[in-house]
Amino acid sequence: MTGRTSGLLLLMGTQVDDLGLQQMRALWESLESAPTLTWWASVVSDAGHHAGVRASDIARDSLRDCDSRLMSFLDHLDGLGSRPVTFMLTADHGFERSTQRHRLLERGP
Repeated sequence: MTGRTSGLLLLMGTQVDDLGLQQMRALWESLESAPTLTWWASVVSDAGHHAGVRASDIARDSLRDCDSRLMSFLDHLDGLGSRPVTFMLTADHGFERSTQRHRLLERGP
């Protein structure tokens, strides 16, 4: 993947994730109107890992970008007051270990 292509993917992922954060804030405008169950997907971390390799600068930056949105939403929830909220976070990329398949993909053709 070229630097230009990976940069475009990250830019698009950032824009998509910014819209996702806006939607979450709108859904959670108040505790009274908050949904019982919400699913929120983030794409920028996936784009960053595909644009770079495991533990690359671009992959780490994409995780920081994703983390900042999550913190922003958690701060928003704190501002609403108290109500038990449960989060389940999932990911399909990591830094510590990767499967053989992922290691082969990182090397490229």
